[in-house]
Amino acid sequence: MTDHSHRTGAPRDTETEADAEVKVEVEPEAEADTAAEVDTDAGADAGLRGRWHDTLLAARAGAEGPDPLPYAENLLARWAEPQRRYHSTAHLRAVLDHVDTLAAHADDVQAVRLAAWFHDAVYRPDRSENEERSAALAERALTEAGAPDAVVAEVARLVRLTVTHAPAEGDRNGEVLCDADLAVLAGGPQEYAAYAARVREEYGFVPDDAFREGRAAVLRQLLDLPRLFRTPYGAAEWEERARHNLGTELELLTSSAPRLTGRPATAPPLSLCPLPLPLPLPLPLPLPPLTVNVSSRMFRLVHGVVPVAPWHHRYGAPAANVSHRRCTRLLRRRSAPFFPLRTTPRG
Repeated sequence: MTDHSHRTGAPRDTETEADAEVKVEVEPEAEADTAAEVDTDAGADAGLRGRWHDTLLAARAGAEGPDPLPYAENLLARWAEPQRRYHSTAHLRAVLDHVDTLAAHADDVQAVRLAAWFHDAVYRPDRSENEERSAALAERALTEAGAPDAVVAEVARLVRLTVTHAPAEGDRNGEVLCDADLAVLAGGPQEYAAYAARVREEYGFVPDDAFREGRAAVLRQLLDLPRLFRTPYGAAEWEERARHNLGTELELLTSSAPRLTGRPATAPPLSLCPLPLPLPLPLPLPLPPLTVNVSSRMFRLVHGVVPVAPWHHRYGAPAANVSHRRCTRLLRRRSAPFFPLRTTPRG
């Protein structure tokens, strides 16, 4: 963002001509960088809209239906909600790319692509029913959008399958979606560190010690699985790297967590928690005992009671372009069991 702080208030008498020249040179560069970032985001979203359009039309198999664009806009707005750090539009794009990589293994790749769009369409990090709500949203939206009943049922089934990431033997569609969703575990060192940091940001309402302990338990259960990936490509290309990454993160967590090792308290590794402590002030209510609910989500830490706290204590600082009031209103609106899919623009 361009820093306009020098424009507020009266100009300083001590400002030199050299200072002014520097500002004239630097400010357009900053504005150009910002414009480039906006153009990149707009181009990426346009690409996603095109992918949604093609996928929905292919799923309809020539049948008539409403314009796909309003559905794409609604879904992209959901994926860009301010409480998301990892489960964002970038994650959606990555999953779709991995589905394309594994497409030859699927029985119905269009249904898998639609499931990728909906699998985290409803997402609150402090809730455990996100998959069920996302599946219900898919059933309602795809029926309205003109998809055949068989496709709607398969998409909803696949979305619900991401609760466990455990497809049955021979469930080729489920294997593709689950492998695509977990492919982030096989990223390079920098990619995996960024992924772990974003997950930590999403759970900013969980204290550091509790997060380390719960996350470590999830990592151990993942490492104990006989296999993480079910497709031949995933098993050959991602399994080894994913297990290496999980083991490395577990080692970092346990070596820096006094609750797990008995060592004196130390700062969390920068690769896992690069930001300041997410809870600068004590919560109004004590946190309940932390439980690990792998069946709810492979990487989710679920509390029995959500503590009452300001928005920024529960989710970290709001995005720069989203006001605190809008975030609070959005989260309050999302508290309903389901919320309707908007298919017409606001007046």
